[in-house]
Amino acid sequence: MGGARPIKVFPKEPQGGTPLPETTVPKELAHLGQRIAQLRAFYTPLVAAGWGERYEAAHAKLALDFIAVVGKRCALLAEGKLQRLPEPSQTAADQSYLDTAIKLCEGLEKVLQTYAEADTPYKKRVFQLWTETGRWEPPLLLVSNGKKGGISKA
Repeated sequence: MGGARPIKVFPKEPQGGTPLPETTVPKELAHLGQRIAQLRAFYTPLVAAGWGERYEAAHAKLALDFIAVVGKRCALLAEGKLQRLPEPSQTAADQSYLDTAIKLCEGLEKVLQTYAEADTPYKKRVFQLWTETGRWEPPLLLVSNGKKGGISKA
């Protein structure tokens, strides 16, 4: 190709990783608190193992970076430093940010769940690191069962 040389986008032995942002969880994402803690706890040993540039660490960091952006966006809106959109656009934008944060978490969780039966030592170790950080369990959804004071699991 005219002397062009391929570049290594993903080196065989990635080293390091970029520092995590300080994440202040906005109240809109408070229900993700346990997931955020697990992502942070998962990222650190990946970096320590030299896997900070691998997919799993990059995905965890992307989710944490995005959550930090959501927190900053919420703060800017609250301070009046970010102009609010007219309704219903503002509500839709807010929901889009929240949905994206959740989908980033869920996406990594689904990938890591496939590592439970992995046949490679790397994936087995990554899954072990994930489970050691504490598995996130969704909260019970409680709904009224129609009786006075009655609540049941959904």
